Amino acid sequence: MLSGFAFPTLPAAQIAEALTKYGIAPVANLRPDDIAKPLPDLLPAVLSRFIALYVDAPGDGGEDAQTQLGFKELEALGNPEHHAEGIRARRLYDESRAFLESIHVKHFTLDDLLHPHPLRVVQLLTALVSFLHHREDKFCLLHPIADQAAQQDEPSMAKIAQKEIGDHQFAKQMDEPIVQQLEAYVTSRIQCSICDH
Repeated sequence: MLSGFAFPTLPAAQIAEALTKYGIAPVANLRPDDIAKPLPDLLPAVLSRFIALYVDAPGDGGEDAQTQLGFKELEALGNPEHHAEGIRARRLYDESRAFLESIHVKHFTLDDLLHPHPLRVVQLLTALVSFLHHREDKFCLLHPIADQAAQQDEPSMAKIAQKEIGDHQFAKQMDEPIVQQLEAYVTSRIQCSICDH
């Protein structure tokens, strides 16, 4: 079995529709035939888009950091232009494998990425789509709870603000006699100092 989670293998039409819906289809008009008989670059293109949109890659400092890392790796090689694509593929493989293992998809190999078998492509894309459906369902479940919490926070924040204003006004009223006494004392001292001169 491909995964620790149980999910049925989706038909190619559903996969193509979901990839387009979630914005990870490599082309705008992805067809079921493109999934059933995939070109070698289909899976890498989908995984690249998926990782860019849905996975926070560890140590990812953005495109500049990835470019710099690539340059450092390439400096160690004799003919860097021959290895740039390999380094990109290896990075994609490592990030993809880490994510797939996190959702209990086992045995993802570099061969799956570079020379994908059509059945394996369908299985891996099914895992991604199932994850995205699950993620969307969880967000739909949590959204009303978050809205409710926000609505409950608004009245309590208003109550706290009212209490703070009331406390401030009370403290001001309590201090008013002291302030009046102090003003009277200062005024009398000023008048006495003027009389002495």
